[in-house]
Amino acid sequence: MRGAFYGLAVWGASYLGWIPAVGLLKPSTNHPTGRNVLMLASHLTWGLTLVAVLRQVQIAEEQAFAGDNAHDR
Repeated sequence: MRGAFYGLAVWGASYLGWIPAVGLLKPSTNHPTGRNVLMLASHLTWGLTLVAVLRQVQIAEEQAFAGDNAHDR
């Protein structure tokens, strides 16, 4: 769930925050519903994928540095 929250937070901070603040786009409240659904879905997917990848990297790192390297024996 952290990934979903993070993805949505990035979307909100971007499309309701800094992007309109610097004049790149109007706030997402002025965009078509279909575009907002697509952008929300892509940010959810990105956030969930990011957390899954980071979890796998952490597992691999823990295994690599566990100190129980059978191939060193």
